[in-house]
Amino acid sequence: RRLWGNTLMRWILMVAVLLFVFVMGSKYYSNVPSTNFQVTEIPELDFTLDNLISASIGLSALAADKIVQVKEKHKEDTQVKGKTHEGVTEPVTEADKESNHVIINGFKTLFKNSRAIGNENGDKKIKFTIISEETSPKSEEIVPTLEYIDSVHGGDKLLDPTKISIIVDPLDATKEFTEEKDKDGTDMLPYVTTLICIVEDKVPIAGIVGRPFVTNEPIMWGVATDEESTLHGVHESQPGIAQQNIVTVSRSHTGNGKDVVQDNLGKKSLPAGGAGYKSWLVLTGQVDAYIHVTAIKTWDLCAGHALLRSVGGDITDKDGKPLVYTAEAPKFKNGLIASMDKDKIQDYASKLKDVTLDTGK
Repeated sequence: RRLWGNTLMRWILMVAVLLFVFVMGSKYYSNVPSTNFQVTEIPELDFTLDNLISASIGLSALAADKIVQVKEKHKEDTQVKGKTHEGVTEPVTEADKESNHVIINGFKTLFKNSRAIGNENGDKKIKFTIISEETSPKSEEIVPTLEYIDSVHGGDKLLDPTKISIIVDPLDATKEFTEEKDKDGTDMLPYVTTLICIVEDKVPIAGIVGRPFVTNEPIMWGVATDEESTLHGVHESQPGIAQQNIVTVSRSHTGNGKDVVQDNLGKKSLPAGGAGYKSWLVLTGQVDAYIHVTAIKTWDLCAGHALLRSVGGDITDKDGKPLVYTAEAPKFKNGLIASMDKDKIQDYASKLKDVTLDTGK
């Protein structure tokens, strides 16, 4: 009676009870997911080359995480999407779909209402072309962790969305991803890449390449415009004397590539999986060139092509003519030659001029 008769003590007990109820309630509701609260803020990005590259790097890293998670859970869920002209099965996996979902939706989220040429006030939705190996995924807002690059020369200028295409291969070397080990025990997961390419006026101006299963390696990216040529995340190298005798060819879509390399070029062939990986072999001087003598998709080549262009290399068709990247023609049917040396490309083209390609025209 004395306790409750004391007004001060009565107020102290009431406050303590209310504080206890508040703390316990806060802990409970903090663990209850809210369907009406948007946790991730969507940044307002201008449609510039700098921002497209920064977004590509972030989305590549996020896609790589998804690919590795699928592999770790052994939930590849391989399906057959078709066969090549040579009769090679073309698989598609859950990892392809997960990666594609992240990349495509990420670009649509980040650049939905961007300021751009023709939309300088950012007051309307812009339209730009995204070309992907996989079909359009279910729509979802995706915001990756963004680490903005240091601006490249001219990279802060607004771009014209009608002149830009983003070409994506969400998982290059799917066949090697599913098989994992070659017949000789070679680990084939390093062949796997994510490929994002930014094309302006049908020319690849930036390439972003990630290797999900290579640890402690940054996302590679390069720019090749009239104003800037730069490469990051990888060091280019010219082939040494021994490497000048090696030409890489497709492991699974070889066609008569090995014979062509031996008979027409007098070189040794090195089969490898994934066009992105083979472009990397050229870029790092581990081979003299990359030759392909069957049809190949634009998304297989574009990102690696941009990286090579950023350091003075190139990829052409079998006759040494420029490759043109368009949504209307997603397949190159006249072979390819990739090299760090443009003069060498033309030399190889002269030796391949009489080679007839069986590309399923």
